Amino acid sequence: MNAVQVSQKLEEEYGMENVHRTSIYDDVRLLQSCGYPIKQAENSHKGWYMEKHLLEDWEIKLMLDSVQQARCVSVHDANEIRNKLLNLTSQRGRSRLISSSHF
Repeated sequence: MNAVQVSQKLEEEYGMENVHRTSIYDDVRLLQSCGYPIKQAENSHKGWYMEKHLLEDWEIKLMLDSVQQARCVSVHDANEIRNKLLNLTSQRGRSRLISSSHF
């Protein structure tokens, strides 16, 4: 969605009238800095899109816990699997998963 489309959506669905384009740009940058996977379209006139992840964070957490408990996996292999799983999420998700993990 581009800034005009975002503004229209905010007005139609949330009753927020006259949202300025520059506010939307600022808000998108803020969300990106918080770790939301918002990407700029190749053609900047088309706006932004949410990058989809293969797995949800809770699914990655489940697999991280399973790898940690698996007795048939060496510590080295478990760490490699952990890193691969963490690369499937956003930077924000990665930091949350690392802080809740016992590796």
